[in-house]
Amino acid sequence: MANNATDTRFVVRLHLADFERARQVEDEENEALMAEAAPDHYLFGFSDDELFDILVKPDEWNSYDVSLARHVLRQRGREVSPDTVQLLRRHRVAEMAKPEPSQKTWIVAGYLFAAVGGILGMAIGWHLHYHKKMLSDGTQVRAFSARDRLHGFRILLLGVVGLFVSLLLQLIK
Repeated sequence: MANNATDTRFVVRLHLADFERARQVEDEENEALMAEAAPDHYLFGFSDDELFDILVKPDEWNSYDVSLARHVLRQRGREVSPDTVQLLRRHRVAEMAKPEPSQKTWIVAGYLFAAVGGILGMAIGWHLHYHKKMLSDGTQVRAFSARDRLHGFRILLLGVVGLFVSLLLQLIK
């Protein structure tokens, strides 16, 4: 098990301005690797619709698979322009940027825990109010709707007041 290279991982942190350049470098490297693609690679068995789905959702696939999907479509006579791919990526990012569905269960639980002075209620409120998600283009957006964020802020405040009151009651006893 010692010196086992299978668990080697690299994490590359990029500035937002460098995301597009990094994607271009990946695409150039992938183009060079296409010539070495095995003829029995699993993407060659995908239908055209499945390959287009890979292009629409590149965040769910590695960059090599996305490039190979485009290459396979080209081989099949289904040319996909870089502008089309860019448009598909922008559409996907816009879809991913939409807020999560309403968190009614967490909101109710947050109010209940916060009212009894629970730190858990404050954590739920903080999460609802401040949580962001990172999109595939590197931007961060609020994960929840403005209404849920407002509930999160109220839960957080109620939790602080509830914690203060419960501590005060403990000191009085």
